[in-house]
Amino acid sequence: MRKAQWENEKNSVERLSTLREQIEEMNRQIQQAQQKYDLNKAAELQYGELPKLQQQLAAEEEKVKNADLFLSMKVLPMKRLPGLFPTGPGFRWRS
Repeated sequence: MRKAQWENEKNSVERLSTLREQIEEMNRQIQQAQQKYDLNKAAELQYGELPKLQQQLAAEEEKVKNADLFLSMKVLPMKRLPGLFPTGPGFRWRS
């Protein structure tokens, strides 16, 4: 179970890293196109390709966030802690 969880986390981190690198590369390509006055290519990248990558990144980050929340809820031990809820003959609830 632990190894599968680790593999999933590793794959998620790798996907996030790859998407971030692709976004950085896309921004570089946009700057180069603008410097060369290739405004059609710059616009195509900036308003077509870049938003797609940003949406993929946001979706992947949300997936990782939800998985982390699920795992943290799943991993937390639900043990009964002595003294958490005092009981006994001398105890009474006070408000």
